[in-house]
Amino acid sequence: MLHYGINSQTWKVEGNMPVPVAGAKAVVKDSLIYVLGGFSPSLNQYLNIIQVYNPRTATWRNADTMKFARFSFIADMFNGNMIYCGGYIPGFGFHNALEVYDFHNAPAVHSSHTFFRRYYSAGVVKDSLLYVIGGFSLEPLQPFIVEYNLPATTITHTVDSIYSVQNFPLDQMPVLIDNDIFIFGGVLNSVTNKIFRFNTLNRSYSQQNQRLIELRAGGSATKFSDNKVLISGGYNETQNAVNTTELVTIAGGSVVNIDNGPAMNFARADLASVYFEGKIYVFGGTGINGEPVAGIETLELNPSTSVENDNPLPDNMILQNNYPNPFNAGTRISFTLGETADVKLLIYNTLGELVKTLVTGTLSQGIHEYSWAGDDDSGNMLSSGVYIYSLESGGLRISKKMSMLK
Repeated sequence: MLHYGINSQTWKVEGNMPVPVAGAKAVVKDSLIYVLGGFSPSLNQYLNIIQVYNPRTATWRNADTMKFARFSFIADMFNGNMIYCGGYIPGFGFHNALEVYDFHNAPAVHSSHTFFRRYYSAGVVKDSLLYVIGGFSLEPLQPFIVEYNLPATTITHTVDSIYSVQNFPLDQMPVLIDNDIFIFGGVLNSVTNKIFRFNTLNRSYSQQNQRLIELRAGGSATKFSDNKVLISGGYNETQNAVNTTELVTIAGGSVVNIDNGPAMNFARADLASVYFEGKIYVFGGTGINGEPVAGIETLELNPSTSVENDNPLPDNMILQNNYPNPFNAGTRISFTLGETADVKLLIYNTLGELVKTLVTGTLSQGIHEYSWAGDDDSGNMLSSGVYIYSLESGGLRISKKMSMLK
């Protein structure tokens, strides 16, 4: 059975943002993390820059500029492009433009509609549909939930009988799990710990029986496996920013368990977060006194495995410690599969760069062993140091460290 030993992990500070921002959004494209817009407390300015972070080299650059500076907006990926809409826009208050960025050309306006004119709203993309949920708006006839077909630029469904426009929930934290959008916390007259589910198939909206451990809004919800989400940071009625996290487990379309996660080093509200190569990254936000939070924090989420006593094989897979370790001339890596599966056994350096592919393909149930001589995919011998071997299958990933001594 696969488990995530998240409470045994600690957040690590991995440098600073060159321009710390709050109310920004972050997305992953290939091996880079893009941080869009936000408000810079140190500059006292709303920004339209797209900052790019390379997690393997820990370097930053500016990629491009959005057409409008935005704060607390919706951003997601669609067909390999980044789309974003809403938020507070200086000079306009709110704007009705949805922009698209293809990572090669300057962002352009994709389409416009009055329901984009809201901020502190929640939103995700499912297939070709954008869902915009709640938020603050000055438009008198806004529906609570809008289902928007991105290719056709048409509204395909609305939900407008739950809340009045004046009482839309704000600063909620959404995440997509299969066909369900789970919406955590936020402000519903006051800061809440309620969890709601919107099913994109039958378009039903309902409250979950489970609640977050803490009242929180303005945090982030980061999906890091098929059914696990980490809720990080935010604020409540008594604290302008919190550093706590919660681990949420979802099964069968419902929240089934919530545990306290490890506390971040910095309290943050209006932060941005992503999951990339086994780690959750958090960026920016404001601290307890409204100060910018520059530190980048990461939480490594490599899963561990355990086997039930009455089951001769694990439900999924077990990755053994390599032997010998440390090693010189070579080492052996073995793993066990609970069923026939497509797997990859990969080796990375400490920068996260893939250096060796030991196996990729379909393997049968049982024990498998492979040797590594310390070379890369081109046959060149690598230098001494720490390397990471990773077993990947069906969205699961188990990684361990080994040391090569020459």
